[in-house]
Amino acid sequence: MNKRLVVLIIMFGAIMFGVIMFGTQAAIAQTSPPSNPTDAKPEAKPEAKPDVKNDTKPEAKPETKTDAKAETTEDPKIMAQKELQSVRTLFVKGNSETSNTLREKMSIYSCLQTALSEKKADAVMDVDETARRSDSILGGHSNKVSSSVTITMPNGDVVWSKNKQGTEGLIHSGAGGAAVDLLRNLAKEACPGWVNRNEGKPGSAFHKDYVRPN
Repeated sequence: MNKRLVVLIIMFGAIMFGVIMFGTQAAIAQTSPPSNPTDAKPEAKPEAKPDVKNDTKPEAKPETKTDAKAETTEDPKIMAQKELQSVRTLFVKGNSETSNTLREKMSIYSCLQTALSEKKADAVMDVDETARRSDSILGGHSNKVSSSVTITMPNGDVVWSKNKQGTEGLIHSGAGGAAVDLLRNLAKEACPGWVNRNEGKPGSAFHKDYVRPN
């Protein structure tokens, strides 16, 4: 009887001890603040380095603009002479003593040839002839012929112009002499290296010792 009582007392004491311990743990759990998950510092991740691309562009050189006014242009006279020296044939326009003499003697007093039409010519020569009458007590009256020519390229460029005066003689008006003077002046500019001794003779298209540069 005493043994059973002792056993019961021990079992009752164990149960009570367990209840007390359970209650104590529950109370501690209720009073302790919940753990803040944010308090835990996140694991430090290695800092991601930005992807460095070689975006370095070559240094742009400053654009150099050419001022149109600063450009050196060739002298118009030199340009006109170059165009004139490219001419081989001329169509002579006009119906006068001057124009007729120019057609007849062009191949004698210059390295140029006459063309039968504008389409077949390298350039066109316009001829103007004016006669002026003058009177004097001692000399009587005389006619001074003024002959002028202008050479125009197909593109419209006027490359040569000249005016000469001739004096009327006993059997001529002076226009023929003015035409020959015009041709001699033309040859010096249109035919490189031309001199008077290169002049031909009537009826001959050849010129002594003259070779025209290419």
